[in-house]
Amino acid sequence: MGGFSFLDHTADVGIQATGADLKEAFANAAQGMMAWMTDLDRIEERDSRRVQAEAGDVEGLLVAFLNELNFIFETERFLFKRLEVLEIRPEPVEGLRPELAEGPAGVPPGEWAPGPSPGMAADETHRLVALGHGEPFDPQRHEVHSQVKAATYHRLQVVAWDGGCRVQVILDI
Repeated sequence: MGGFSFLDHTADVGIQATGADLKEAFANAAQGMMAWMTDLDRIEERDSRRVQAEAGDVEGLLVAFLNELNFIFETERFLFKRLEVLEIRPEPVEGLRPELAEGPAGVPPGEWAPGPSPGMAADETHRLVALGHGEPFDPQRHEVHSQVKAATYHRLQVVAWDGGCRVQVILDI
């Protein structure tokens, strides 16, 4: 299970990623963002970087993680081919935002305001640690297809169920 796909969005791009768990879905969303930016097949796994992010809720953690990867690319010119999300703390409870699978009554999926994860205090910080594999940008071998300005909260979704997880994020390009 797992992977990513691109979603149509006016002037921006959406990524929907799935995984057996939240860590795999986040890693697949990150891989989708990198695939939008450049050809993953041309990136070699020559080096590894530790990546950390934090936010007040699990949805914001996805945005913070993707924005941190983009920041690393913009400042260090490092391209990630593959990411392993090693840890997400605290562990979200099963059934995270299950109402989004169908959308809350009268609200289309992704059109809600993110908030604390079920069972979490509103002021509890979510943290992510990942290991990214890739290499520095080489203009002789790598082409940037599209610059990403930022991951956004627009239509943001994190849906978990027993045996899987789906995330959706819109990238401002």
